Amino acid sequence: MKNKKKVRILTLDGGGIRGIIPATIIKYIEEYLEKKIPGTTIADPRSRTNLSCG
Repeated sequence: MKNKKKVRILTLDGGGIRGIIPATIIKYIEEYLEKKIPGTTIADPRSRTNLSCG
């Protein structure tokens, strides 16, 4: 099984209202990097992970 593909999963733990904090931080990082490097997808979790959940 040499050709195993890695699966990247981003999980946001917090439950309910506490989940807003990590989501807000990720949004801030995305917006900051978008201003610094227009057109970038480096901070977009969808481009860096196979599954995002919380």
